[in-house]
Amino acid sequence: MRRVLIGLRNDWHEADERIDRMSREIKEGSRSEENCRRIISIPGVGPMTSTAMGAAIGKGEAFDRRRDFAAWVGLVPEQFSTGGRKILGSITKRGSRDLRMLLVWVAWIIMTRPHLWPNFSFGN
Repeated sequence: MRRVLIGLRNDWHEADERIDRMSREIKEGSRSEENCRRIISIPGVGPMTSTAMGAAIGKGEAFDRRRDFAAWVGLVPEQFSTGGRKILGSITKRGSRDLRMLLVWVAWIIMTRPHLWPNFSFGN
């Protein structure tokens, strides 16, 4: 039993080291890539979210407006327009589930820290 537990502990330490290596690689990638540096300037966005977003959308040239990106990710309601009348449907949850989850966490981080809102020029 002791050998099994020692082996499991070693596996655990190896996994921790691998996670640390990958985290360092992600941080370095987010610093070296121009798109990621731009995205990381958004309040609450860190290296993980910026690299995921940069990989998913590149420079974002495929989107005409911010709302188009939000609809693509699945963060805003589906919109039907006819005759100048807009009808909002339900949130579609289209796009990358992982990216949507990361963006929801970014919003959660910002919303749970109202004392920092003046730093981000909103909530006044």
